Amino acid sequence: MKTQSQPTKTGYWVARIVIAMLVLLCGSKPFAAEVEPNDNRQQANLLNLSPGGAAIMSGRVSPLKDLDFYSISIPALAGPGTLVVTMTPTGSDHELDARVQLLNASGAVLVDKDDGSDNRAETLSYSSVAANSIYFVVCRSADLFIAGSGEYDLRVELLQPRPNLVWYQPSGWSDKLVVSKTVGTSMDGSNLTTTNILFLDLALANIGALATAGPFSLDLMLDGTVIKSWFVNQSVAVGGILGVTDYPLGPLAAGNHTLKLVLDPAGSIGESIETDNEFSKSILVVDDDPDDQLAGAPDLGQVLRTLTRSGTVSSPTDVNLVSFTVASGQRLSFDLDDAEGWDPYLRLFDSKGVELASNNDGPGPGEEPTLESYIEYTFAVGGTYFVGVSGAGNRNYDPITGKGDTSGSTGGYKLVISPGLAGMITPPGSQVGKLVDVLRFGVPPMRISVTQQTWVVIHGWTSSRDAENISDLTSALAQAQPEDQVLTLDWSQAADLLVGPFSAESAIIPVAQWAAAALTHAGFHGASLNLVGHSFGSYVADEIAKRIPGGVHTIVTLDPAADVPGGFNPTANDEIDFNRDSFFSWSFHSSSAGNEFTPATADEAFIVESGLNTLSAHGNVVFLFAYMILHPDEMISHFFRLSALLTGTPGPWVPDQFTSSFLLDAPVTGYEAKLTSKDSGKVPSLLQFVPLPSVSIFMTRDGLAVAWLASYTNFVLQSSPVAAPTASWVDVKATPVDIDQARAVLIDPSGAGRFFRLKQR
Repeated sequence: MKTQSQPTKTGYWVARIVIAMLVLLCGSKPFAAEVEPNDNRQQANLLNLSPGGAAIMSGRVSPLKDLDFYSISIPALAGPGTLVVTMTPTGSDHELDARVQLLNASGAVLVDKDDGSDNRAETLSYSSVAANSIYFVVCRSADLFIAGSGEYDLRVELLQPRPNLVWYQPSGWSDKLVVSKTVGTSMDGSNLTTTNILFLDLALANIGALATAGPFSLDLMLDGTVIKSWFVNQSVAVGGILGVTDYPLGPLAAGNHTLKLVLDPAGSIGESIETDNEFSKSILVVDDDPDDQLAGAPDLGQVLRTLTRSGTVSSPTDVNLVSFTVASGQRLSFDLDDAEGWDPYLRLFDSKGVELASNNDGPGPGEEPTLESYIEYTFAVGGTYFVGVSGAGNRNYDPITGKGDTSGSTGGYKLVISPGLAGMITPPGSQVGKLVDVLRFGVPPMRISVTQQTWVVIHGWTSSRDAENISDLTSALAQAQPEDQVLTLDWSQAADLLVGPFSAESAIIPVAQWAAAALTHAGFHGASLNLVGHSFGSYVADEIAKRIPGGVHTIVTLDPAADVPGGFNPTANDEIDFNRDSFFSWSFHSSSAGNEFTPATADEAFIVESGLNTLSAHGNVVFLFAYMILHPDEMISHFFRLSALLTGTPGPWVPDQFTSSFLLDAPVTGYEAKLTSKDSGKVPSLLQFVPLPSVSIFMTRDGLAVAWLASYTNFVLQSSPVAAPTASWVDVKATPVDIDQARAVLIDPSGAGRFFRLKQR
């Protein structure tokens, strides 16, 4: 039995009367109806598009041959739009066979839609709608005999092109978010444990109809908390894909965890669909403590480059051991970083558990003293070794049995194992440390020597030591100077694409501060250092040189980067001066992505014209320099022999004869020559310069004379008792005498055996 009150029959009829009156007063449709006559384009009813791009109208085709015209005015668009027109029969007799057409402003039919059935909605679509134009919709009947009521509803939608960013699963990936235990894989890992560092791969794609037009960010969340944000300051083209690979995470505590990716959390990009910007994934992490024994230590493999491993000493007696493999004669460093608030201890063991080294509170290269620990060790015999992290009070445990623990402090850390010099920097505005390291060229990287002539190659933004052009240059230097040592300085974590150029530029000084301190700590002197930098790496090179007592021997800079708004300005207050900070320097300016002012601070500066687009010209100048040093006997390359650089020997050109002229360049006349390149800018094809005046030495009846063309009026004669690189040039005090087209100086007999040159005033 129903317990609620029931309406009376009288109340029921009253309600129906009220509803009927509302229908009479308001009409049967919640939107506008056509206004007759509208039988041609001149009489067309105007359809006003809403802010969302839609218009709705009701109408009636009556009599049978009636044509209902509607006009649509298209506003400004970011690109070609799409019109979707739907004519839906609404008559109760179900007799209308709807036919709908789209016409352009001239009356030409663009689309004609009729499927031949009564009482069925007809929808047409036209995807080449032009901005600021007029279109006409014609609603009519396709029937030949039966008219029916002819009633219909008309809906018109204007779909504007917009980007649509979604999380994307590239071919070969196991998911849109891949969680693995090793780098270099795109498949999900299994059996994730509390000792694993996880490596995340993620990718996004623009499946919309328009490229993104502004910066946006990506968030990675762990269990509801944002743990990483990436800033994207580049346009993502239609169909474009952008990704992050091998982002390290963890180790994580045991249990179920939810990883969530959020695209454009601030809503900076207007998208066609705003509801597909998130992707979540659950992972299970199981407790798998190796129990402080060598037998259970995770294996890091052969140390061919700097490795980082985060961990936690979770209890006073906990020890975290890892194994690794080295080659005979290899020297490794072991550095504990990010160990704030506790006192960690480092121990190094051979495969039998014999302690080889230990340390407490030792600072790494370029670091101030802290409670963190540091070890360097040269392995005379190749094989497998182990390093253990514990609290400082727990320093005598047995790595074979796992016994003998005593209580120590606890906390998290990052262990950095490197075959070179390695450390962490924290750029301005960042809360996360970035790895920086210096490695010797070769596989495996062997011990860095401080007694050899040394080259240090430094990459720029969105690059690394593994970039093709940087790798090519490093190899070329090693081949051209087989007796020298070639190192690479890698700061790619601080210069990553998603970091953006502004943050990367702000990292230049912290990177240089660390590198200068690390090189000095290792025992290097400036006289043995030759720095080669590309793009932002050019400024890292000069900032290192400024911090080495006495500067460095040589600097070569390859298209030093244009300034961007950030925490570093290369042209302010003489911040960059390659000549000042080295014995001798070259600089090559190859694109509008480069800076026209800073190259001119080098002893010799050169313009490189390749005819390439800006980014290619900016990057391929590295290949060009590598080619020239590998082919020193070719016609153009011999002007750029490394022997001339190392001895500080100027080229045969009059200084400051060429002016920068790339797009947006200021006209800086500080360049000695102009290089033209071919083969994608990688091979020199032409060298233009104004030659220095030649000097003639001859005997006259009055003694020894030195002469040159009188047209070179802005040069002074200098002499030295020895040649470069130890030359000591002084001006010759004798007054020149003009003889016909020559200018000559008589030399005292004591001048015999000296060297002479002309130097521009």
